[in-house]
Amino acid sequence: MTVAEARTLDMATTLTLPNGASILARQALDIDGDKHWIVLCLWSENSVYEPFVTWLVDEGGHAAAGHYFSDIHRAVEDLRKRVDLYSV
Repeated sequence: MTVAEARTLDMATTLTLPNGASILARQALDIDGDKHWIVLCLWSENSVYEPFVTWLVDEGGHAAAGHYFSDIHRAVEDLRKRVDLYSV
C-alpha cells in the first residue's frame, strides 16, 4: 500500500492495513473525539507461531499496541476485552 492510499484509507471498509495485515474483525471507537478501531488481524509477516494480532488503529491505518496470539479464540477474547476497555 502506498502512502497516498494510506491517507485515503477507509477504516470502516478496508480489508487490509498499510502493513499488509488482513482484517478479520473490527470495532469502531470514539477516543477523546477521534475515530479509532480495535482490529483483529491475520498478519503472516509476524510469524507462523503468532499470526493473530489485535491492534488499536487510527483513521490513517496506523496500528499500535499490538497483542499477538497463536490461537484465534484467545485473539477474539482479547478483541472483546479491548473493545470493552476503550468503550468506557
